[in-house]
Amino acid sequence: MLDRTEIVKALQHLQNVVPLDPAQPDFANLYVADIHTRAENAIEKLLTKIEISAGTQHVYLFSGTIGSGKSTELLRLSYKLRESGENYSIVVDAVEYLNPLEKPTIIDLLMAIALGVWDHCRKHVSADDFATNSRWEWFRSLLQAQVEIKEAEISAGPIKFKAALRDNPTFRERLRKQFEGSFEQLQRDVHAFLGELADLVRHQKQLPPEGKLVIIIDSLEHFGGMPNVGQSDEVLQGIMDIFSHNGRALRIPGWSVIYSVPPLLSKLAPGMVATLGAGGYYALTSAHVFADRSEEEDADTIDSKLMPLVAKRLGEALQPQLIESALLREVVRATGGDLRDLLRVTREILLSALSGGQLFPVTRESPIFERVCDEFRRPYLPFTRDVALRLQKIRKHNEAELLEKKDWFEVIGDLAQKRILLYLNGTEWYDVHPLLREPLRRQLERYAEESVASPAKPA
Repeated sequence: MLDRTEIVKALQHLQNVVPLDPAQPDFANLYVADIHTRAENAIEKLLTKIEISAGTQHVYLFSGTIGSGKSTELLRLSYKLRESGENYSIVVDAVEYLNPLEKPTIIDLLMAIALGVWDHCRKHVSADDFATNSRWEWFRSLLQAQVEIKEAEISAGPIKFKAALRDNPTFRERLRKQFEGSFEQLQRDVHAFLGELADLVRHQKQLPPEGKLVIIIDSLEHFGGMPNVGQSDEVLQGIMDIFSHNGRALRIPGWSVIYSVPPLLSKLAPGMVATLGAGGYYALTSAHVFADRSEEEDADTIDSKLMPLVAKRLGEALQPQLIESALLREVVRATGGDLRDLLRVTREILLSALSGGQLFPVTRESPIFERVCDEFRRPYLPFTRDVALRLQKIRKHNEAELLEKKDWFEVIGDLAQKRILLYLNGTEWYDVHPLLREPLRRQLERYAEESVASPAKPA
């Protein structure tokens, strides 16, 4: 019989759904390689592209749907770059510096990049006292001009500035107004600042002249896709404006930069890659639980990738004692290849069993699975009529119907809110989230019955 302590520990492992970091000692025990049909290719292609590139100031775009494992793959890419000892890479998580619910500007993003890279260098690269280092003076002058901060707090580091940039709309507005009329000067200052940090990193890490310095700006896919009802998606529009009109500002002297962008952004602005001078566009989607444009299982992905993913988190010997493999397989299907939801739903099933005093392992016959699925569905239902009809077309054709630009914003919103999932095995295709398919079918049947009962009057 399982000990309660063992079950609690397993639940704690499932609770931690943050990206896996190859620098952490437990990475090899938790990571499953090649989950996506093209994931390894995307990372390896990007890594090769960076390594063979000449010079600096290259830009690469990397997109991934939420729950696709994109952040783990970017951390792995960063680690592989550093591992050789000839290159160096820094990951900046955009949501630590910017509010994903507020429309961003190029000024905000440049400040976030400068602050994120500086913060990394302060902690991991230089032994200098950054409180008195000339590289800190630029931030220091901004703080003194824009925010009332005591001298001791300024000397302590950028924590106050970071919080103000992310959480204080008044501060952001003042910052934007200060630089709107002198953006060219801000761009030169930021580029010079980051160029100095590139020289510092190259010197301290003793990189060869041909060694690459790479900044990865992660989590920009969290910006947009959740507008208020009846309003346009200003946040996503802000991201699109940044990448459509600021190619020079986004190319950083001394560095190559990988920007993780919202999925389908390149479709909203198809000339964006060329405008940026980007070295390529790379993408991850939901894992391929289903065969191309089908409800037929992709057995290889399920058996050799996704079930082992959960087993590694729970402990491979412990997993069959906690959740029957037949039920786990149903959970994999029901979550449709979204890795984050796969772990979350599994955890809720085990938590419900533990709190309800039920026997382990939890089986397919247990009512717990359906109860947990109902809890997942509840916030989505009932669909508004326009959403239901839009999802019906996606369900029927595995395509997004696009008549106007605003339709792309709706598709990105559906992806961000997980009403639909995006796949890239064989072709790029969409489908309604598996847990929402049955309630959608029932709602559409009701519409059809209402239409028969109340036929439209002739004009």
